[in-house]
Amino acid sequence: MTVELEQIVRFQEQQLELLRRERAAAMDALDLASALGSFAPSLTQHQDQKPVLREMCARIGSMVGLQAAAVYLAQDEPYDFLLTLCEPEDQIPRIEGYVNTLINDNSFAFALNSPEPHYFLTDDKTQHLLLHVIGSPTRVHGMFVGLLNQSKDDILDTTNRLFSVVMLSAAHALESFELNKLFKDDNRRLESKILRRTQDLQEANAKLSLILDSIQAGVLLIDGQTQIITEANPAALSMLMTTREELLGKPCYGTICFEPDEYCPFHAKGASTVNAERTIHTMAQTTIPIIENVKEITIQGKRYLLKSFTDISEQKKLQQLREDVERITRHDLKGPLNGIINLPDVIQSMGPLSETQVEMLQHIKDSGFMMLKQINLSLDLFKMETGAYEYSPTQIDILPIVQTALLNLRSLFKALNITASVTVDGAPIDDNMSVLLDGEESLLLSLLSNLVTNAAEASPRGHHVSVHILQFRDATRIEIHNFGVVPESIRDNFFGKYVTSGKKGGTGLGTYSAKLIADTMHARIDFTTNEKAGTTVSVTFRTNKPVLSQGTV
Repeated sequence: MTVELEQIVRFQEQQLELLRRERAAAMDALDLASALGSFAPSLTQHQDQKPVLREMCARIGSMVGLQAAAVYLAQDEPYDFLLTLCEPEDQIPRIEGYVNTLINDNSFAFALNSPEPHYFLTDDKTQHLLLHVIGSPTRVHGMFVGLLNQSKDDILDTTNRLFSVVMLSAAHALESFELNKLFKDDNRRLESKILRRTQDLQEANAKLSLILDSIQAGVLLIDGQTQIITEANPAALSMLMTTREELLGKPCYGTICFEPDEYCPFHAKGASTVNAERTIHTMAQTTIPIIENVKEITIQGKRYLLKSFTDISEQKKLQQLREDVERITRHDLKGPLNGIINLPDVIQSMGPLSETQVEMLQHIKDSGFMMLKQINLSLDLFKMETGAYEYSPTQIDILPIVQTALLNLRSLFKALNITASVTVDGAPIDDNMSVLLDGEESLLLSLLSNLVTNAAEASPRGHHVSVHILQFRDATRIEIHNFGVVPESIRDNFFGKYVTSGKKGGTGLGTYSAKLIADTMHARIDFTTNEKAGTTVSVTFRTNKPVLSQGTV
């Protein structure tokens, strides 16, 4: 009994010692794992993962006897494992040789797929290799490889379990390092981006300032809420005869602008964008005419009005001078022209004349009247160009006007061997017909004369010019046709000013003035042309008066 009791006591003592060792190992491992976790905050001081890996190897080495410790880290592209750390370094050939053997027999892959430590004999069967995957629930970071200098049987189960705790902490530390590296890289990229954008903004501001300081137009920036002038370029200060100190901070209205509310972008509904002729007041209490453009803009979420303007005082003077010259010219031309118009009557009263002579005198008289009307119309065309013409339509019958235009051009038709005809809704005209529309007789006569003249001059010799009047429910259209073809080079700008082709002495003003008159009379003018059908210029007048002939436009 005494021997058995002693054996039991020794067995119990051995078990207690084993439990103490396991407890001590467990506490050491927990302390080591906790210490490894506390390593993460210092990651910002390191440029790579090696300090983390050395710390991990040191923790494992304090738990078991290691002759060498190595770490293989997983590579993203191509997917492989690279020996990143081996201590001591002179053991690298042995470690790589052992690991290659484990890779070839799939032992390395087996250890990767298990969260537990695994032990493998070396090639010479004298030592054991400890392999433990370094991974977290989200990814595998690598493999720890330890060459033991003790028997694997002396390693406690608790220590084996705590290896996994240490490796998990190491994996988290590596993830923290990678995350911190990403943050640092993002911060560097962000700082670089901010620096580039700041430089771009500074360059843009410098260019904008240079442009604003260089342009001759005045530019003002006005607060959209308070109407306070917040910025002005040198040209604006010069035109307003003031300085930045005197102008900035003052309200626009009452300082430089005294326009009625309906013209003010701050008050007029829908007038946030303005492009018109205005007047502006200088700080010297003078007024200058300007062309003004006001545009609503947003700067840093705040509404502003950008006001740019150009002094047109010189243009106004030139315009007035032009009107004065044209008025004097018309007056000086009318005197001799009246003599030309009256002279045929004087000659006819002096004695009998032949029919041909009477016809020639009548042509001289008609041409004189036509020239007189053109002189009177010249100022009106200028007003149409500038938008100053006052259009006063009345109801007129257009048939007599068409006939007058053709009659005035009969000598041109004869010289060019051209015939002409007029139809209304496809039928020849007679004395009982009338086609009414709202317009001005002088404008319509000038429009038709220009278009018929162009048609005759463009028509092949010996051909025909036709004037077709078509009545529809809500419109009347005049079509002037000839068998000539508009050259392709001028088709895109047929109604442009000074556009002409192939006509000796042509000015290119006929179709331009016709377009100007048509626009003034609120009519639509267009044309079609091709080799087979010739050219048709049509002018369409809208009317609400019903007519007997129906159709569509």
